[in-house]
Amino acid sequence: MALHRNPATPPSPENLAKIQRAMRWLIPMFRLGLRPRVPISVSGLERFPKEGPVFLLSNHQTALDPILLTIAVNRPVHFMATQALLQEGPVGRFVGWIGAVPKKKFSADLRAVKQLIAWRDLGAAVGLFPEGQRSWDGEPLPLLDGIEKLIRLMKAPVVTARLHNADRVWPRWAPAPRWGQVHVELDPPEELHERDPKELRALLEQRVQLWAKDSRRYPVRGGGLAAGLNNALFACPRCGAMDSLDERGDALSCHACLARYTVTPSLTLLGADGERPIAEAVAAAKALVTLRRVADPARFSAEGVVMESERAELFDVTEDDAVPIGAGHLRLTAAGLSLHPTRKAPASWRLPFSELRATSVELRRRLQFQGKERIFEVVLPTESAVKWEWMVPRWQRGEG
Repeated sequence: MALHRNPATPPSPENLAKIQRAMRWLIPMFRLGLRPRVPISVSGLERFPKEGPVFLLSNHQTALDPILLTIAVNRPVHFMATQALLQEGPVGRFVGWIGAVPKKKFSADLRAVKQLIAWRDLGAAVGLFPEGQRSWDGEPLPLLDGIEKLIRLMKAPVVTARLHNADRVWPRWAPAPRWGQVHVELDPPEELHERDPKELRALLEQRVQLWAKDSRRYPVRGGGLAAGLNNALFACPRCGAMDSLDERGDALSCHACLARYTVTPSLTLLGADGERPIAEAVAAAKALVTLRRVADPARFSAEGVVMESERAELFDVTEDDAVPIGAGHLRLTAAGLSLHPTRKAPASWRLPFSELRATSVELRRRLQFQGKERIFEVVLPTESAVKWEWMVPRWQRGEG
């Protein structure tokens, strides 16, 4: 597997005009193409600037969000996007071509900020998701550090927005969207860069973060609703066994305790013990894993292995193009991470906890680790990346 970042169209008057011409045709095509599956309704469009610089800030629930917002405001928006998205083949090429601004993970990335400002200087609409990524259970995530400073740097009218029902239409763990309506709610533009920075975070939390209980809901339908859920729900909510849930159609079944659940379009699990939101089931599973601590207690006692992955590929993704490091089994111990070409082979790569700065999931099953100087990515074919994102920091903090 090769990870190569597709180029992004740089800011210039000529490129802005080219993108605007193309989007006059593409936006109606997107709207028409999505209408049968994901119809979009909008409130507040009459107040959105039709031209000139504007900074659009929204909650983030689906991979379609940039397209949904672009359709809603009916003009091109240059969104800041994770660098990994531009490595996604045809999708990455298209995202780069329409002027997305790639941002490196785990850093302020001044180059990305300068590109965003350059598009603004050209009179373009630019966009950002202050939560930084999509959540796995549909509930909001903490806002990015430094978002207040970025608003002050942009010095452009800010429009805050909320996408309603998008978490049900396309949960982060699902491989494809369901059939259902998304509503985009746009607030009036404001000169937020003139506000006291101490007020901005609380204001953005109120305007951008959208809890499931406060979201407008519309009917959602579809099949295969359980597909991909064991990435987020990596342990059984009844017994806590990791990697024990098998997906089939709309059903999840645990091969450890034989529990069976039906996934509903409203993002709940229906089982013998009743119905509850998937977010609650994820929390319950994590609580049981906390008590169990390790994937295989016997192996942990004998070898000190907390858990070990399926065979996966490891890359150094610090620069634009990924550099292959090797393939093997990622292993977590009380000392840190290591990669083993075979289960019995010595480590070919190590990242001790003393050098680990952060752990994060990119896209669905791409797991990144920020080291002291380099960034590494493991591509897991079928295993839960969320499990690693949750377990590794716990053991690093000594909570194992």
